[in-house]
Amino acid sequence: MKDPLVKIGILGAMAFAAYKFFPQAKKIIKAAATGGKLNVSVSGLQFKKPFSIQFRVINPTDGELSVKAIAGDILANGNTVATFVKTEEIKITPNSQQIVNVELKVSAFNALSFLPIVSSIVALKGDRAAILQYVKSISLKIEGTVNAAGIPITINQNIYN
Repeated sequence: MKDPLVKIGILGAMAFAAYKFFPQAKKIIKAAATGGKLNVSVSGLQFKKPFSIQFRVINPTDGELSVKAIAGDILANGNTVATFVKTEEIKITPNSQQIVNVELKVSAFNALSFLPIVSSIVALKGDRAAILQYVKSISLKIEGTVNAAGIPITINQNIYN
């Protein structure tokens, strides 16, 4: 398929089929065509039980959108320290935003990957300035995927560093 016109024709046919036969895809294609885009970002973390992460989901379309699942990991210095999964459907009304709360899961294996960070803090023996400086150096990243109307939206957000 070296001819770019053939590629454009095939992509156009696929977009038309999705637009015609899948109502949710129709809304997303319409949003993309008008410059609007679905937006998912981290809006907060809760560090008291139950641990959770909050996402702001923005629907810039003129139709209701369905978020079918949100899943991913929280990484500290490149190591997975928690995972999150929400599979109950969430409806986002037209031209609006909604905060979605997702419970965090920390397994024993995940907790082990956090031990080097904890041991480094303990080694600082209560020196508040040194602890604060060390905590500021920790890289915290959220990686995951949102399934919005069957279309995956990547979450890749640095929280610190």
